[in-house]
Amino acid sequence: MGNEKLSLRKSFSIASGQFGAMMGAGIASGSTVITYFILKGGWMSVFTPLVSLLIVFACYYIGFRICTNYGVRTYGEMFQIIYGKAAPIMKPITEVYVLYTLWTSTAFAFSGSSSLFAQQFDVNMWVGAIAAAVICVLIIFKGMALYTKIQSAICFAMFIIVLATYVITLFFCGGFSNLANQVSTRFLPEAASITDAIWWCVSLAGAWVAMISIYLESAGNDLDNPRNLRQTLTVGFSMNATVAWIPALALLAFA
Repeated sequence: MGNEKLSLRKSFSIASGQFGAMMGAGIASGSTVITYFILKGGWMSVFTPLVSLLIVFACYYIGFRICTNYGVRTYGEMFQIIYGKAAPIMKPITEVYVLYTLWTSTAFAFSGSSSLFAQQFDVNMWVGAIAAAVICVLIIFKGMALYTKIQSAICFAMFIIVLATYVITLFFCGGFSNLANQVSTRFLPEAASITDAIWWCVSLAGAWVAMISIYLESAGNDLDNPRNLRQTLTVGFSMNATVAWIPALALLAFA
């Protein structure tokens, strides 16, 4: 059992897998936030991203506690319990889905870093893509230990860049005064509504919940201890809020 207290660095490393998966080019550029929150809910975007993330991380917590009680360490064991007698039929389908998710999440993570690299340094996205390719070659020869370190470093850099970009927008570019005006006037784009805001908020949460398999694979038994689980999910929630909620505030302010 993983009863030893995890360091914040280790919690960050575990949380980086899911963070890198959801931090694709759409999140990095803000287009996902605009599509799912701003255009669908307008002023309600001050809280709908947080609602999505609260749903996601509540599901993560419940899922991990269930997995701990059943001694589950991999997504395959988890689906074996969920499907029961239907497992021989459903597990091959699930394996295809998980493989697809891992492939696409890796692509999203690298495309997100490429997009951020292009935005911050005003260079072609191919520069970031080539850097990602070099990293992949190094991983092939050096193994997963190097991958974990590189992934954590990339995620930390993305976290800091996004945080700095939108905090500057809110604090030093008149963002908060604009945001207050948008909320007070109940700004709503054309065709946006409360039902749309709720629907797309929950829909995006459903897509992110599926990434629990990434947490399972990277955590091992480190999150068996409820204290370690709460700490790691708190770190993950904070990272996710940095690239979903804070950008929503900044983008709503200038919508």
